[in-house]
Amino acid sequence: MLRAAAATLRCVKVPPTLRASAPAVAVLARMPPARVQQVRFMAATPAKTEQETALETKLMEAFDTTVVNVEDISGGCGAQFMVECTSAKFAGMNTMKQHRLVNSILKEDIANMHAIRIFTKAE
Repeated sequence: MLRAAAATLRCVKVPPTLRASAPAVAVLARMPPARVQQVRFMAATPAKTEQETALETKLMEAFDTTVVNVEDISGGCGAQFMVECTSAKFAGMNTMKQHRLVNSILKEDIANMHAIRIFTKAE
């Protein structure tokens, strides 16, 4: 699959799961240099978008915690996000109440989203 893509593309992006794995290295080694001008390995942690950073900041301020991760899972268009948050404020709350609290904080932002996945945990 990777070799077929290399035949038609100038740049092949290798996902982090294949990075430095034996099959990926073997495939890349067999590719003729004329076919592939550049091979880039995707970073394990890509740079955060402005939306991701803004959502993280809102949650960090609201929950007084630094254990927050927001990831755009829509491929960069900002329509779907995954939110992971750990806070002492979640202590004694069930999952539904924790998610409702996150929803209330991000209410305005969620109105512009297609989907959101929330994972919460009490410290």
